Order: sequence, then structure tokens, then C-alpha cells
Amino acid sequence: MKLYHKRTYRQISETGEKIEFVSEIRIHGDGKFYFTFIKDIEYIVKLDRDIGYCQICDTKYGLTLVSNNYERCHNIISRACKEFIKSDIKKERVILYKFFNNTSYVKNLKGEIFSNGNDKNADFNKGGVWCGNLDMTNRHNYYSIGLVVGCYDKVIYSSLNNNKVEYQYNDNYDDKYWCLINSFTGLNINSKECKELLYTEQRAKFFYDFMISICKLADKIDTFFNDEEMFLNVINSGNNTLFFNSKSEDNNE
Repeated sequence: MKLYHKRTYRQISETGEKIEFVSEIRIHGDGKFYFTFIKDIEYIVKLDRDIGYCQICDTKYGLTLVSNNYERCHNIISRACKEFIKSDIKKERVILYKFFNNTSYVKNLKGEIFSNGNDKNADFNKGGVWCGNLDMTNRHNYYSIGLVVGCYDKVIYSSLNNNKVEYQYNDNYDDKYWCLINSFTGLNINSKECKELLYTEQRAKFFYDFMISICKLADKIDTFFNDEEMFLNVINSGNNTLFFNSKSEDNNE
């Protein structure tokens, strides 16, 4: 048989899985085309909708698809390659979140908080432990606590030999809590660093309320330290509870 030409078949799936081979295409004296292909896709080729118009034979050149129609052979092999690496796709909505505690303090077994283990009541050698994520041996600009949260569509691609997960941001607006959560600005969410929960409105409401509480606390502190008269009245009075009853309290609660 005369070698007609060679054709490369190449497909890459969403998971990065790849199939690639070169088919040697020959023409027989009877006018039929002979396409070689790899063993991996034989079972798929046999199930193709057009296989009834073709033959599969094992020649000295390898597994071969035979037909008097060039395009039919080509299409069967192309479909088999795509099917071989095809991914099943599953999508589910999730909440990604991470809490951080960039402080450093000691907590004893009673739950009492101390600035350092040197305080005798901290019981540092009797169950008291350092808490917070800051390295207490180095200097830092400030203490902070916070939460990063976002709602994403988790897309799972599953193929024969591989899996891939990606998180897709959905910015379509409606009145559901996933949208309210995603309305917070300036957040950098790294899915590799976050925990995740399957989405429900109740869970999303919790995280939204938590974020609003952080904003309220931030507003209270900001107002307190920027109102010099209130600030001096509180620290000069010696009554720290005045801070929690300052004019920055939410009047709706």
C-alpha cells in the first residue's frame, strides 16, 4: 500500500490530560483509506456511530481503520481522541473563608488573657499558653484580627486519569447572601489557603453578619481614636467601659 500522508491527532483535556499520536494514512489499490491508530482508543472507535461503514483490522503497520471515505475515518478517530480524555464536570457553590489572628498573648486554663507569660496569674508553666499568630520574638507594626470570605462556584473536572478543581467568581447581582458577601471590596482570596463549606443561605448569612460586625467594630474604634474629646474623657475617667457605650454604637441594635 502506498503511504498517502501522515496526520497528527492531539487533544488536551480541561485537567491537562493529553493524547497525541501520528496516524499513517495509506491508500490501497481498491481505493480505500487505511488510518493507523493507537490501542488506547480502540474500544471507543468500536463504539462510534459510524463504525458500521468501516472496518478495523490489525495490519503490519498496527491497528488500522479502513473506509472508502477519508473524512469518515478522520472524524471517527478525532471523536475517539476527544472521548478518551473527556472530563466529567461537576459544579457546586461553596464559601471560601480564612480567619486570622495576628496578635500575641497568653491564655491560662481559666480562659483569662494576659499580655505576657511573666504575669504570675497567667500560669504559663501550669497550662497557660501563647496564642495568636504573631512571632512574639520579632517586632510588628500592630495587632490585627480579621476574616476573608467569598462565595465561588467550585468546578470539578474529572477524567480517566486526572482531576482538576477551579474556583469561578460569580458577580451576577441579586439579593441572596452570596452576593452580599462578594460585595465586600479589597479582599484577596487565595483558595489554597482557605477552608471551604458547601453554600447555604444560612451559612452565608452567618459570614455576612460576621463581616458586618468586624466593620462595626472598626468604625467604633476609628471614631473613638479620632474624637479627641471622647478619647481624653474615657482615659482620664479610668472607666474603660465608656468606650463600649460611645456615640459610635449602632443605634439600630
